[in-house]
Amino acid sequence: MDVRLVEAEEDFTRRVGLLKKFVAEEVRALAALDSPPDVVICAMSQNLEDLCRTGIAEYDRECGEFAELSSGDVEEPSDDTSRSFRRGLKAECMDVLPTQLIWHKTLAGTRGVQDLATRAWNLTTALMYKAKIIPWRLAEIVEGSCFVGVSFYHEDEARSPYLRTSIAQAFTDRGEGFVLRGDTVEWDERAQKEKAPHLNSDQANAILSRVLDVYEKQVGIKPRKVVLHKTSRYTEDERIGFENALASHTNQYGLLTIARRGIFCLRPGYKAVLRGTAVDFGAKKGLVYTTGYAPFLRCYSGFRIPQPLEITENWGSLTFRECAEDILRLTKLNWNTSAFCTHDPITLAFSRRVGEILKLAGSREPAVQYRYYM
Repeated sequence: MDVRLVEAEEDFTRRVGLLKKFVAEEVRALAALDSPPDVVICAMSQNLEDLCRTGIAEYDRECGEFAELSSGDVEEPSDDTSRSFRRGLKAECMDVLPTQLIWHKTLAGTRGVQDLATRAWNLTTALMYKAKIIPWRLAEIVEGSCFVGVSFYHEDEARSPYLRTSIAQAFTDRGEGFVLRGDTVEWDERAQKEKAPHLNSDQANAILSRVLDVYEKQVGIKPRKVVLHKTSRYTEDERIGFENALASHTNQYGLLTIARRGIFCLRPGYKAVLRGTAVDFGAKKGLVYTTGYAPFLRCYSGFRIPQPLEITENWGSLTFRECAEDILRLTKLNWNTSAFCTHDPITLAFSRRVGEILKLAGSREPAVQYRYYM
């Protein structure tokens, strides 16, 4: 890889595009070896980081000033998300090998990064998962469980600002994850008077049926329990479609809407609410604290008052307690960190990032394994 060509390029977007192209070529060369590696580590020099990462803020500022001064008929800078080297590299290599990007400041331990031990644990955890080694597994979980998160992303805003493509991220009880792209829908927020897009019954049936088929192919058995997470409400068509897909697989299921509405609770004293605290609003709905004071750690690692997640819809056979326990477990499946837990369940935590990678991948068939998107 000729780094000098990258360093000599003055235009920011072209510079990042060149770096992405050169690194992707090296990854393909490694994949062509008789014994290819399980994962490729891309360690960046300080100069490349300065040129291709820390310049993003300056680039955004310049583009903003340019837009304010120019007339409306001036073509906007090309947005192939080359501004993000990481997302672009993931999109280029999703059908080749998993990659692990390490910036210079992470290695050097400059100001603002975590301590050395935490960085080492985080890197080791991510590398293990990308090399097909599950670092840990969930305890006290129903064997044969399948957890699915459904979300949407803009696939091609230049072609139409109303097009949304559905995406499903699914995880097994053993921690294996896979990603599937669904149908594209046309959604006008103003006409529909709702920001979140929805699927019709056939589209909902199709995407969940694909998830269940891939699960059976990957795990070897049909799922015994299926839990589906969304951040928006379920329309009647969506519920009918999802339930039709589940009919031939299992009758133990839950269709959940998980929201964050700014509700928080306080308890006497100075300590935060306990992680795992659940406040039921009946048998099916309620609040669950995924962050808070952890007795095992004897601390609360956050900086603000912890806010709970709220289960606002729960269709199916599962009780609120069962759903809350599953959500708490799924906050421990983020393989990008060795942290005790995260705020959101893994089914929803990285839906936006995965969508941005799929957007860059275009019409190419996306990789099924989740490790290609980490």
